[in-house]
Order: sequence, then C-alpha cells, then structure tokens
Amino acid sequence: MIIGDSLTSDIQGGNNAGIATCWFNPAGKQNTPGLRIDREIRHLRELKDFL
Repeated sequence: MIIGDSLTSDIQGGNNAGIATCWFNPAGKQNTPGLRIDREIRHLRELKDFL
C-alpha cells in the first residue's frame, strides 16, 4: 500500500503500478475523478486501524 497526500504523485503513481492506495487528506479535499483510492484518512492515527 502506498500512503500519500498527493493525488497526482502518490495516488496516481499507486494506481499506475497496481498498488493499493491510502490518501492522507487532512483538509478534506475533493478526489480527482477517475482515481482509485482504497482508503482515505484525515489523521495519521487512523493508519493503525487497518495496518
């Protein structure tokens, strides 16, 4: 799983590589249409819930 805050670098890169993705989105921004996001978190402490 790739965990990142950039839709264009982290999440798109994970999509391109076929890797599961987790978007760290503390500001609650809108997702770019067409990107697959497997998990979305607002706080880093949420990682321990599924890792």
